[in-house]
Amino acid sequence: MRSRRCQKFAPIARSRFSAADSANFWHLLDRMEADFGVDLFKPAQVEDSVYYDHTIVVTVRPISSDGLTFITWDGSGSVFDGDVRFRSATALSDARLVTHEMLHVLGFGHTTEWRSALNRHSSTDRLSLEDVAYAQMTYRVRDEQRARDATIGLAEAYR
Repeated sequence: MRSRRCQKFAPIARSRFSAADSANFWHLLDRMEADFGVDLFKPAQVEDSVYYDHTIVVTVRPISSDGLTFITWDGSGSVFDGDVRFRSATALSDARLVTHEMLHVLGFGHTTEWRSALNRHSSTDRLSLEDVAYAQMTYRVRDEQRARDATIGLAEAYR
């Protein structure tokens, strides 16, 4: 059974791309959720003129890199909203790129320490065991900090 502890995000598309591109993108998100063992994403349909909290906007537009992610944090340390941009619709089927950018949506930055989807030079197209372990530890520490109203930091979480 999959846990529902993590915050859910609702990626929406503000660009036109094919049904196949969309299906491939959602398949990759499903695969990430299976690796984490947690439901993280759910589709949403919203109006272009309306802003929704905790919504990730996914667009295809001309950018200088293959993918780019912007996120905003709320006062409790959760990702509040985000904007994920891909250079082309075919990028929505690129497992390495989608996994990398969606890990940024979850609040994680780059690393060079292991074979990780967050290592810019890695060719891995799936979450590593270390990716999952570090993410689980990060969320557990955050939950403990909130429960204890602790100052941000690993040492403070277990005081």
